[in-house]
Amino acid sequence: MKKVINFNFKNMAEFCEQTNPVDLQLTLEKVLKTQKPVVGLSLSLVIRDILDGKLPLERVVGIISSTRAKNEKEFQELLSDYCNTYWMNNPEYAKKIAMELYKNGRIFQPRLFNNNFSTLIPGGKKYLPPDMLTTWGPQVGLDKIMKGDGKGPNPYEKMLEVLNSPTTPTKQK
Repeated sequence: MKKVINFNFKNMAEFCEQTNPVDLQLTLEKVLKTQKPVVGLSLSLVIRDILDGKLPLERVVGIISSTRAKNEKEFQELLSDYCNTYWMNNPEYAKKIAMELYKNGRIFQPRLFNNNFSTLIPGGKKYLPPDMLTTWGPQVGLDKIMKGDGKGPNPYEKMLEVLNSPTTPTKQK
């Protein structure tokens, strides 16, 4: 009998205590079958899942990445590197997807605020439902890392707003 996991945990610690890598994979499959939007936690692996047909692009509302590209030029250079490693089966389409997400403000890079930050969580999980961000973010310290300089909008709050918006950034072509 399969263990049923729901995402109504008080915090990420409780989530991790009650799951293991096998459960996480089953949960991912279940989440993907629901046709609900997801937030990716790895630029390279999420785009590869899209290329491999495991995840429709229109389901990805955004990506919180462990990358650290300060501007579009650096982001393009990063994408070129990824095309030679993660996305060799369709590099041009992968770059197009990544750039569309980037230009639509759907890629968030916490390492621009703290170079030591990583989006990796137990079990190699790559996706979260957007409604779990308010629990996961503080658990991994995103709310403190991405607080900004106080002179403009709070980057963390802006990220939550964008990733919880009902519209998706693009349609798969």
